[in-house]
Amino acid sequence: GFSRAAAPIIPFITENIFRGLTDQESVHLTNYPKVENLTDADKKLIEYMKLTREISSLGQAARLQAKMPIKQPLQTAQIVAESTKELPDQYLEIIKEELNIKLAAFVDTIDNSFVSVEEKGIRIGLDTTLNESLQTEGKLREVQRALQEARKNHGLQVTDEITLKWFSDDQMVKNVFNTYTDQLTQVLKIKALIAATSQEGLEKLEKENLYINISKE
Repeated sequence: GFSRAAAPIIPFITENIFRGLTDQESVHLTNYPKVENLTDADKKLIEYMKLTREISSLGQAARLQAKMPIKQPLQTAQIVAESTKELPDQYLEIIKEELNIKLAAFVDTIDNSFVSVEEKGIRIGLDTTLNESLQTEGKLREVQRALQEARKNHGLQVTDEITLKWFSDDQMVKNVFNTYTDQLTQVLKIKALIAATSQEGLEKLEKENLYINISKE
């Protein structure tokens, strides 16, 4: 009952729950359950998920207001809601994932320095201060996407292992390679990662201050 009732609110999450519990094709192809068939626990879960969706939507609006793209991680989200002062941890985890936030918490008052948005008794504030760690993590996504595109342009298969030689005079790009070596090598199937001393003989990646050479050996 819960999966079908919550499906319009959280379509992707409920689809995974439904398929894991039944042998049916999709929760969205089933009939909507009658309200009287829902247990008190189901109704509470739906209430939690509705609030989770509303908070996430306001958080996206706050990001837009701050001109802070979702690919850039942020440290903290503060939440004030008239209806409740807390959510179970699993729902806060959904909010953190949806908003790419490290910490989300209910508070009595939102910090004045935070970028905030309010609607229907709910207010969310985002700390848009970026330290070097957050900036590096945000840059990681850009570098990783550019390298994945480069792999594709070289005609490589997903399973092909490569040697990657790279050079950049951009400190943030250097931070990405130095901080996220393990992640880059795993995601991009890099068996050897070599830092070059100059851009000579390397190709420049579009939109990035990064020069590379990819070889399959």
